[in-house]
Amino acid sequence: MARSTQIILAIILLLLVAVAGWLYSRIEWQERNIDLGYSKAAKQNHYLALQQFLAKQNITATVKQGLAGIDKVSGYGTVILSQAYGSLDKQRAERLLKWVEAGGHLIMEAHNPFIHNLSDKKDVIFSQFNVTVIEDEAVDEDLEERLQSLTARLDQSTEKPRKNCRGYSLLGEIKIKGRSKPLTIDFSNDQRLSAPLDDAYGWVATESTDNFVRMVQFQHGDGLISFMGSLKLWRNPYISCEDNAFLLTQLIDPKGNLTLFKNQDSDSLFAKLWQWAPYFILGCILWLVAWLWNKGVRFGPIKHYQPYEIRQIIEHIEAASRLCWQQQQIEEQVDNLRKTILFQLAEKHPGFKQLSQSEQIKRIAKDSHLAYALIEHSLFSPVTRKEVEFTQLLKGLQQIRNGL
Repeated sequence: MARSTQIILAIILLLLVAVAGWLYSRIEWQERNIDLGYSKAAKQNHYLALQQFLAKQNITATVKQGLAGIDKVSGYGTVILSQAYGSLDKQRAERLLKWVEAGGHLIMEAHNPFIHNLSDKKDVIFSQFNVTVIEDEAVDEDLEERLQSLTARLDQSTEKPRKNCRGYSLLGEIKIKGRSKPLTIDFSNDQRLSAPLDDAYGWVATESTDNFVRMVQFQHGDGLISFMGSLKLWRNPYISCEDNAFLLTQLIDPKGNLTLFKNQDSDSLFAKLWQWAPYFILGCILWLVAWLWNKGVRFGPIKHYQPYEIRQIIEHIEAASRLCWQQQQIEEQVDNLRKTILFQLAEKHPGFKQLSQSEQIKRIAKDSHLAYALIEHSLFSPVTRKEVEFTQLLKGLQQIRNGL
């Protein structure tokens, strides 16, 4: 390589290094926190934040998928039923109420994602305490006025709502003994309840009227039952909003553990299809009936054809063969077959009869391409009464005839 070329390459390399150093000096490094969303465990367990929060309070919280074992709880503690409205039968409800009567605390919500209309379904425990679920359509006559008032309050507010919190529309206040400031609870999207407040231990009224409540409690023996419109305020995105987490610590029994049963008794696929698409199901059933009617038997049973004639011929041949074998007429049948083959050869080759036996065998072997010994045994050997040898003899004659 020429010296001038080396100098040029060195200059280019120095320029590239200088440009890279200048670009590196102009880079501004920034640190950013990127929210990767919920972990896999949080997606599978909507109450994972609740468990972790209570663990810091030295309270063991267990989340069970399904209602198995709910009627076998014992000892002191708190039981929460999630999405279980209308899912308990009378016997299981009675056993659970006996546990409450002995000093347990039961928390239930008026929510079941597998029931389309809660007003059409009754819950055993809700009904026993005369607590009914009020659909939003029954109490939202002043909805437009409430929305206008909410919009005005949000416009005047300078505080931004925290992330994952549902807003300021349905904030409720709960007074706790020993605290001067009431708790602020986010009851957004919760069901309204109607209950006999004269018998209630405590309640949280709705924002529009005192005739309905968001939460109501009743004493039952030595225990307590809390009916809530929804438990959504304690799920992963919302438990950190307002005083939702602190309310949980005030409701549960600190001396015992907490067990949360999440109902998963979903309806069958056919029941869901019938609920949401009944006309589609009826159309499919009618189409299936029409198809079966078209493919099915409409003119009486089908009489299958039996090939009686072929069966009779086979039986006749078999019977004739057995008769010949029994009456020792096999030799005559074999001789007739041999004569037929020799007659065909005589017509095909004039002068065939005048040939000697060995020459005849050679002629047949040339035409049929069969072995010399097979031809001699099949055409000129004595007929035997042994079944195996007789079968081989007939097989050889058949091969000779087919070869011709």
